[in-house]
Amino acid sequence: MYRLADAFGLPDLKALALESVRSQLSPENIVHEAFSSFTSLYNEIQEIEVAFLIQLLIQLVPDLTDEVEEMLKSICREQRPHSFNVLRKIVCRQVTQAPTVPRCALPEPTLTTRSPSPRRSGLRGILFSKLFSLVRC
Repeated sequence: MYRLADAFGLPDLKALALESVRSQLSPENIVHEAFSSFTSLYNEIQEIEVAFLIQLLIQLVPDLTDEVEEMLKSICREQRPHSFNVLRKIVCRQVTQAPTVPRCALPEPTLTTRSPSPRRSGLRGILFSKLFSLVRC
């Protein structure tokens, strides 16, 4: 319905369809939905699904992190190139919501030493260590 409302320029129907999509999201389907080819086509859909996915990840919903990690592996293997924008939004939202460190508290990098990178695990580790350098927020 959302696709048709968008194609025919029907904003009221589009809003109803968007709410329908939102109401059907669950911990069981969010990973599949967020990284689907349908979601990749519509920014509004991406926004609500990314927000919901991050909310569930913060709540540490059981098995969700493992499911997201498997999805990220398939993206890295280029099996889901349409998922780049969703992945970018997740990374950028995590970066912008991360606690900030005052600049004066950070050591100045030098050419002779490399800044240590804290070892991270789970979803955040994958997002930050493997993908952050490739994404512009």
